[in-house]
Amino acid sequence: MEEWGSSDQETLKKELAELTDFLVLYYKETGKVPVKNFQAPVADPVPGNGISGCGAGSDHMTVAPDGDLWGCFLFHDYFKTREDSSQYQDYYFGTLTDFTVNYETRYPQIKANYTELRQDFFQVEGGEGNFCFLCEDVESCSVCPVNAAYSTGTLGKVSCRHCGLVKIQRNARKHFFTTKGTKERREEESGQWG
Repeated sequence: MEEWGSSDQETLKKELAELTDFLVLYYKETGKVPVKNFQAPVADPVPGNGISGCGAGSDHMTVAPDGDLWGCFLFHDYFKTREDSSQYQDYYFGTLTDFTVNYETRYPQIKANYTELRQDFFQVEGGEGNFCFLCEDVESCSVCPVNAAYSTGTLGKVSCRHCGLVKIQRNARKHFFTTKGTKERREEESGQWG
């Protein structure tokens, strides 16, 4: 698999800037936003619960085709070829039958592991001191722990490339909402005073 180079990231920035300009105009004409990633601002994190963009295992679960229970289908996909991983048992709720019998003991143990998959606990691959909690954008970040682990091999570790791509996309969303909001304020002001 080829890595995204700096020229690829610059291309993505330019394409997202063009998309943002189009979406602002489209919104101005129709009042609608046809691209899901730009439809609503990211919710503020709940104070005291850490910063998490993933509800896997906490507020939803999935039953895999083999009857196993996971916090999200991505965990099943990731671990189905990594059964020897030390993290496998940390995120595996068991079979559906086993889970229904042992719900009271099994669920809280595994749920606690999913709860620890918080943005402020993540680390960007590439050495000591690259902890996500040090990033000024950590509260608005939402890196999928499994998507990141496909690059690094470890849940909670994010590749520099993945971090860069998420920042580009987040900045495009931020620019869209700022621009859209500015146009809405101007329209309201011109309507009030016009």
